[in-house]
Amino acid sequence: MLFVCNTNFSAPVEQTNFWLTGKREINHADSVLETIDRVIRWLKGSELDLIQHGWPRSTRSMADITAQIFGLIYPTTAPKDARKYPYPISNAVIHLGKSILPILKLSRIFINKLTKRGMNTNRLPLFTRMRTDQLVSLAGLPGELGKVLSDILSCLQGACTTARSLATIGSTLTRLARKLQECFEYPLVLITEYFIPLIPDPDDQDRNYFTSWFATWPTELELAVCNLTNAAQIFNQNPRNLRFSIPRIA
Repeated sequence: MLFVCNTNFSAPVEQTNFWLTGKREINHADSVLETIDRVIRWLKGSELDLIQHGWPRSTRSMADITAQIFGLIYPTTAPKDARKYPYPISNAVIHLGKSILPILKLSRIFINKLTKRGMNTNRLPLFTRMRTDQLVSLAGLPGELGKVLSDILSCLQGACTTARSLATIGSTLTRLARKLQECFEYPLVLITEYFIPLIPDPDDQDRNYFTSWFATWPTELELAVCNLTNAAQIFNQNPRNLRFSIPRIA
């Protein structure tokens, strides 16, 4: 009787162990196949494809931060978020924040121009003459932009949590905008020197388009940064605007 009972109880356990072992083997096989597929994609992809391997996560982070900045500047679009801050954002800070939105938009457009939405729709050669450190620098661009965007968000959030001076907020936003601008300088050189000349284009139409676009874009970014700087200086020149005092939200 005892032998029969032990046999009846051990059978399900053995079946369960067998099932778990089989599941682990299947998962391991799937992982191996996924790795092989990834290696094949890397071997078939151009260097522009390879440097963008980690971009989706960084660009999603950029989009999330930008959405939060937009919600602070236009609090009616995010009433729940607005209520969590002890101070509502002042009209003066909102004006400064609106001046930074074109900079954020230009940053997003720049990244999109390098992806499958833009220049990377063309079949580029597998290799360029770029060094490893240059490829790494270009690959890290969205991550660097995300760090600056996070600092911009923190600056605007600080305006909602403390009665900071507009002079401080304006100078901080201007400094961060310049820092964001600097993030593009070296990648822009690499793109124009190594990637644009390799665009397969029998009649030069696409190549000329991207050459013109990447030559014009820095001017637009500089104009947007100057507009923000001018907006900050206007507030700094008026002593009445140097501080704002807003009652706490009940």
